Amino acid sequence: MKKQSKKTIALLALLLVPLFAWGQKNIPMVLENESIRQSGPRSPIPAPTATLDGTILTFSFVNATPSEVIIINLSSGQAVYSNSFASSAQLSIDLSGVCSVDVSYLIRLNAFGEWWRGNFVIEENKPAPAADGTIVEQDSVFYQLQGRNAVIVYSLIAYRTLYNKSLEHQINYPDTLVIPSHITYEGVSYEVTGIEAEGLRYCNSTSIILPNTIQYIDYLAFCCCEKLEHMKIPESLAGLGTFGTGQFTMGSGVFAGCTSLKSVEFPEGFLKICSGFFEDCKSLTSVTLPSTLSLIGSNAFLGCTSLSSIVLPESVTILDGCAFGGCSALESIVIPEGVEVISSSLFSGCTRLSSIVLPEGVTNIAKGAFYNIADSAKIYCQAIIPPALDKTGFNNYNHTLYVPLGCKEEYEKAAYWKNFTAIVEMSSDGPFSDETGVSPAVNDEAASDGQIYDLLGRPADGTQKGIYILGGKKVFVK
Repeated sequence: MKKQSKKTIALLALLLVPLFAWGQKNIPMVLENESIRQSGPRSPIPAPTATLDGTILTFSFVNATPSEVIIINLSSGQAVYSNSFASSAQLSIDLSGVCSVDVSYLIRLNAFGEWWRGNFVIEENKPAPAADGTIVEQDSVFYQLQGRNAVIVYSLIAYRTLYNKSLEHQINYPDTLVIPSHITYEGVSYEVTGIEAEGLRYCNSTSIILPNTIQYIDYLAFCCCEKLEHMKIPESLAGLGTFGTGQFTMGSGVFAGCTSLKSVEFPEGFLKICSGFFEDCKSLTSVTLPSTLSLIGSNAFLGCTSLSSIVLPESVTILDGCAFGGCSALESIVIPEGVEVISSSLFSGCTRLSSIVLPEGVTNIAKGAFYNIADSAKIYCQAIIPPALDKTGFNNYNHTLYVPLGCKEEYEKAAYWKNFTAIVEMSSDGPFSDETGVSPAVNDEAASDGQIYDLLGRPADGTQKGIYILGGKKVFVK
């Protein structure tokens, strides 16, 4: 046998990679052995053209010629098709019922006395996705399709786009609204990846369950969902940034006006609560924040009049203005050590706030920060150097101010701090002081075991600065 040319060997090697058919595809055909050609004046015969369109295999020849076709399953090595045809310039074969989907096959074609070969795979005939921007409605929720993704869009606008008329009635959602991870439209599956601005505004479900495919929730997404009582934020929203940083998770005012909202579960890894997040959520009684939280935005809990307690994680470093303004049921607060600035109107109107612990690192208290808190409030400031205090930081100086041991004189001289009628140095008998006035979250029996507890009744080691429960008493770790 004569040596095959390097060009032929290279072509045959390329054909070992299957060609996948999406619509009509060309199948390169090469001679099995170029060495059988005779040298001399004989002109080369042009290669036949082979195309696969779905399951229809078509050959075209430069001139009419008798032909023979053999198709071999490359996995089994068995011929699944063999036939000879009369002279013709074009030949079509329907492979449905002969070849299987996603299986590689070898073509052997004899034409003009030469054997040619090529490889192909028949793919499943999948429909193409809809055009970007297509609006679809499924289970009372409106989605906009974007590639292979789907995002929830505002019903008032989507309804008009889809049906070319105004939505003159409230959509009746199920009591528990379950958003799927995927929706199917005209045979194509789309992953649900986001909720656009006001996407579920006015939804009248009492509970909404979101899938872990959600990557972002835009501003006012659940605004005015007046019956919504509970929400669990999916873990897929943890660890990203906020709007405007290239990556974003949740926008501002997401739950604003959800007047029946009682609880929200955050995933660990969640970083920031944006402005107005829970504004006017009048039924919100308590929130457990993730230990990874770094920022609470302006007005985040503004007007949450039932919020009686909240524990701020040590990871929090920024509390923006009015974040807890008007939380008239809030009784105590411990500001994390990393917070340096008490922003303007931060706790303004918290009329029951009777115990405030300020960290050692606090440097500035802005205007109106503690305006109209409880008259009997006790302020525990751990800062050795009196922070800069705006003249309207407190509007009532009849509160009792507790300061570090040996710092009373500095506070009595400092601007506006000197206006407090009672400045008391905190006890120095050991690391703990029973001067807090904070109601414990653990009963005396449970606390009598010598274990230290935080204000939520959870076991703690007492190494961090703040208020704890020890032996049934409230203690302050300096």
